[in-house]
Amino acid sequence: MRDAPRCHIHLEEISKLYCETWGNLPICVACMHGEHKGHSLIELKALARLKREELVRKLKPLEKYKEENALISLSQAEEKLMLNVTFEKEKVIRMHEEKDQNIMTKIQDTEGRKQQLKQDKQNAEQKILDSLQTEMEHEIHGVKKKYGEIFKVKKCEINHTFQAQESSLEKELAKLRETRERFKRERRNNH
Repeated sequence: MRDAPRCHIHLEEISKLYCETWGNLPICVACMHGEHKGHSLIELKALARLKREELVRKLKPLEKYKEENALISLSQAEEKLMLNVTFEKEKVIRMHEEKDQNIMTKIQDTEGRKQQLKQDKQNAEQKILDSLQTEMEHEIHGVKKKYGEIFKVKKCEINHTFQAQESSLEKELAKLRETRERFKRERRNNH
């Protein structure tokens, strides 16, 4: 990466502005209030944007020329294009592209870490859900088994109780029928 642009007078000072009045010379704050006071000044980002736009404008006719003259070899067309690009434009574009690439790399890295964090969270949640489901299934199976055994015991108890009562009622019914038959016979005999 190249050094930051320096003031054309105070070489130890980093240039934050460019003097448009003097052909986009890099200047520092001291020059802005001194030798370049009242001049038209522009920030590095704005200058880079303007230079990029200018470059795009200049490249359009060259692209058209390139299309119209398709018979010219690629290397000749590249040489002609390169002749139209100045050193300052290259420097500004390169600085912009490097910054943009660094930012994009950081964005991609951060997005990757964010996605990994999201995936780790989902995996952890799924692991907990799987564990709980397994535990619940195990407990449900145990409860079903336990209540199945209890049901069998209770059913046996109920059957035994009702069979005893049913048997008692059958005996009582038999006695009552017998008593009724006797009563009918006695009544017939008495009439």
